[in-house]
Amino acid sequence: MKRTLKILLPVLVFFFLVVNAQAEDQGFLRFPDTGNGNVVFTSEGDLWVAPLEGGNAYRLTIHDGGERYGKFSPDGQLIAYSAQYDGNQDVYIIPISGGEPKRLTFHPWGEGVVDWTEGGEIMFRSRSYSGQHEYNIFTISPDGGFPEKIELPKAALASFERNSKRIAYQEIFRNNATWKRYKGGLNDRIWVADLEKNKYAKKPISTYLGHNSYPMWVGDRIYFLCDSTGRKNIWSMKPDGSDQKQHTFHKKWDARWPSYGDGYIVYQLKMDIWKYNIATGKYSKIDIQLPSERLRTRNRIIKPADYITGFDLNEDGKWMVISARGQLFSVPTKSRETIIRHLTPDFKARAKYPFFLDKKVVALTDVTGEDEFFEFDPFKKEETKQLSKGNKVWRYAGYPSPDGEWIAYSDGDLTLWIMNVESGKKRKVATSDVWELRNFEWSPDSRYLAYSDYVNHVIQSVHIYDIETKEDRIVTDPLYSSYYPTWDPNGKYLYFLSETNFEPNRGDYGAQFIYDQKDKLYMYLLAEDTRSPFASDTTLLWAPEPEEEEEDEEKKEEEEKEEKDDGDDEEKEEEEELEVVIDWEGLQDRRVEIPVDPGRYWGLRAAEDMLYYLSREDDDITLNLYKLEDREQYSVMSDIRSFDISDDGEVVVVYDGSSFVKMSAGATDAPKGEGDDDPHVKLGGWSVTLNPREEWKQMFREGWRIQRDFFYDPDMHGVDWSDVLKQYEGLIDRISTRSELNDLIGEMIGELNAGHAYVFGGDLYRPKSVNVGLLGADFSRDAETGFFRIEKIYAPDKSFPDWNSPLVKSGVNAKVGEYLIAIDDVPTNSVDNYLELLQNKANRDVILTFNDKPQKEGSRDVIMQTVSGEYDMRYWDWVKERREYVEEASDGEIGYVHLSDMGYDGLWQFGHEFYAQYDKKAMILDVRFNGGGNIAPMLLSQLNRTLWSVGRSRHGGVFTTPDAAFYGHYAILCNAQTGSDGETFTQGAKLLDLGPVFGKRTWGGWVGIRADKPLNDRVWFTVPEFSGWGAIGEEKGKWLIEGPGVYPDHDIENDPGALLQGKDPQMDAAIDYLIKKMKEEPREYPKEPRIPKKEVNF
Repeated sequence: MKRTLKILLPVLVFFFLVVNAQAEDQGFLRFPDTGNGNVVFTSEGDLWVAPLEGGNAYRLTIHDGGERYGKFSPDGQLIAYSAQYDGNQDVYIIPISGGEPKRLTFHPWGEGVVDWTEGGEIMFRSRSYSGQHEYNIFTISPDGGFPEKIELPKAALASFERNSKRIAYQEIFRNNATWKRYKGGLNDRIWVADLEKNKYAKKPISTYLGHNSYPMWVGDRIYFLCDSTGRKNIWSMKPDGSDQKQHTFHKKWDARWPSYGDGYIVYQLKMDIWKYNIATGKYSKIDIQLPSERLRTRNRIIKPADYITGFDLNEDGKWMVISARGQLFSVPTKSRETIIRHLTPDFKARAKYPFFLDKKVVALTDVTGEDEFFEFDPFKKEETKQLSKGNKVWRYAGYPSPDGEWIAYSDGDLTLWIMNVESGKKRKVATSDVWELRNFEWSPDSRYLAYSDYVNHVIQSVHIYDIETKEDRIVTDPLYSSYYPTWDPNGKYLYFLSETNFEPNRGDYGAQFIYDQKDKLYMYLLAEDTRSPFASDTTLLWAPEPEEEEEDEEKKEEEEKEEKDDGDDEEKEEEEELEVVIDWEGLQDRRVEIPVDPGRYWGLRAAEDMLYYLSREDDDITLNLYKLEDREQYSVMSDIRSFDISDDGEVVVVYDGSSFVKMSAGATDAPKGEGDDDPHVKLGGWSVTLNPREEWKQMFREGWRIQRDFFYDPDMHGVDWSDVLKQYEGLIDRISTRSELNDLIGEMIGELNAGHAYVFGGDLYRPKSVNVGLLGADFSRDAETGFFRIEKIYAPDKSFPDWNSPLVKSGVNAKVGEYLIAIDDVPTNSVDNYLELLQNKANRDVILTFNDKPQKEGSRDVIMQTVSGEYDMRYWDWVKERREYVEEASDGEIGYVHLSDMGYDGLWQFGHEFYAQYDKKAMILDVRFNGGGNIAPMLLSQLNRTLWSVGRSRHGGVFTTPDAAFYGHYAILCNAQTGSDGETFTQGAKLLDLGPVFGKRTWGGWVGIRADKPLNDRVWFTVPEFSGWGAIGEEKGKWLIEGPGVYPDHDIENDPGALLQGKDPQMDAAIDYLIKKMKEEPREYPKEPRIPKKEVNF
């Protein structure tokens, strides 16, 4: 037996090493396709090819940009794929054996390869030519040529029946969505059309209300991805949607990115490629080894200056600590040398919110897995020390008491705490019923903590908490919202902001107004005997006392020396014995306004007899200073991000987004200088070595924690969130790029089954983008000559130049039907796509040659500046067509307003479109394709105003009260692309009974976000946090919108056939309703009554 063991052990060890080596070689494999016995897939952002039966893969492409969606040609010899070689995502082909890629598309918008046609053309999707960000599918030859649109009104994925023009397709592409088990209005649906017979189904063939995607027409069945059993699996059905069957039965992981070829469907599961054999019905993992250098996982040098998140000055302002990219650095604020110390040991943890405490640096770090306070030596002479333990909730910034005994901080549970530095024990100061407590400051004697808390979602009050007596007092007037308290360093005053300026800005449209510049600066005189710095000079009320006789010079000098020595001692003693005296009685009566114009202020910080504060004008943030002695306000520095004042009040450092500027407290202008006088903190050559794998693990876990602590449902929608962490965290060692991390995080947060859970961006590799000049027109290619014919020019409104093609400008005057003969003297028929001649020519002058015939002879040359984008002109052309559609159908009696979002653009559009039509007899409010925002309640309040009187002057026309109030009938349009705050508008319109809603069920994502917690490399990461339920009508007491979306009153499908004929069934239904309503319930202004006779009694 022993001998047997001796023989087997080396074999077992060898087997373990082989298996382990294979596991290490297995990376993150995505976007597979199969053909000719091979499988192509993406890993590390590059294309790889491996045998379908498994084995070693070889890398086919390598580039900083991403290569994805690889698809084999019918003969298996070429691979079409999407790549970012020139920054934009275009379509390329490459031989399976490798070689130079060939570019086929040139539009600046992204194109995604869909598949090959049976005839050997490449299908790709693009939103380049839509006014609503909708996809169309185009075909292009692998030999090159001009793309041709497949005659579908919108499509993102498609598959043709063999030897037929019948096509199965889905209209949208949401396969990157981080929302699993989604059943909202934008659910993926599969349609069938016969392009040869021009037959288009009026409804989709898929019946499940969740995920139905990736149609693959194989024989007499359509295979597709469906999650009706909870996880996405491979299903199939007949072309009429009947006989639906499940073929794979994965329960722990979702099948993703399926693709058909040569009798197999290959798909991603977890991070592997699996294959399903259609003939046998069996499915299994393909064992693929990925021999890669893992270049993106190697340590590399980065610039922390690009990722600064916070900083703090030490007591005298000679040193500062900076948090950047989750690391801490100590630097001198003034030195000949550039000295930067890296305080944190690695990227396994993230440090944030640093501050100086005595001679040490304290910061929050998640090295334990949760946010805890740790102490660091800024000179790296002593070991790091943990100050707090046992935390289980998100913590915000901490601030030390001046005596160094306490740290005040708040957390995500709306609680304000103070923690004893020596013992680590914490004491609750307050818990808010409304919102987070993040504005607080210690008094200079460390006895009091001033903070602001919300009374409701409009009004805040300033509190003062006494740590000795544990009393908490509200000190501001409850009638006004007050916040940002800050103490005078001598303890005489408490400064704060209060919203007391209600001087309105009145609008000319619709009787609107806002209180924009609402903040005013105030101070409390804390002690009864403290004199206001703005009091009159009372010495003017009596005669000055006579001057004393000169003392003996020698005696005087001796006394001055003694006074100086005593003064130094007294100053130290006073510093130690500073006591803030607050006479509570009559405190509100000792409120003093600081004479500064009202504005939008925040960030108050005080130095001796000085108050610093920030103001905003559009996107420009300015550091302001008010000097009590001068009674003057100064704008010190504009276009900044933040600032700090040293604890002794002598030094100010300002961060402007790219550098730190040091100045003396009280300086009224930004300092300037060179060499030794350069006010900038020296950070030249600042770098740090990044360990990507360490950082990825930290970001992954932090993302999980953020969802745990802020997701609106503490029960996490019934998901065991700890199990989800274990499930997905086990895959993190297989990722090799930052993009793969985003995908992994997205899959994890997708388990919450909620909208608005996003992750994108971060430190991705992005190749330099080559711009493309555009002309604002649609072209076709003349088959005989190769020149390009103008089919449509986009110029919906000449009042706005950006909405109009440069082809219509004076001096160009191009017309539909003319041919584009040359660009910069290069004939357009010398290239497959005229956009090839406009590479790197966006917003540049070019020479265009036109002719009304496809020939050079008789042509004319013009000089014109191209544009970099066409979306606005295409969108407004779409709006114009619908407005004209409504006007024609209603003889001008019905108005039409489209709102593209619920943000700045939506407000602009409302003013642009509504007030010119408010006196129509009826109005269609169209929020289809509305991308959301946060202004729907504003619009609803305008639209829901009731006209209650009309009047006129003797010679004028009729006016209304309220001004511009609509008196007719409304109808509202929505569709599956109505999302977020667009759904607020739709639901609000229903509950307020503005009018009936026509269209399709909306997106269904309504739990709101704030996106204030980016991960370490500034990745945009969101948490569905703000829920809502009904307060009136049928929805009272019920959860609103999230999940299913808003159901229209009239469910109307805009079927593909109707759209291709230029019809809009949803619009037609609304028009029919309003025409009928105008006849049945006409709304005319009441006729003017007779003016009453007045009795005259003389």
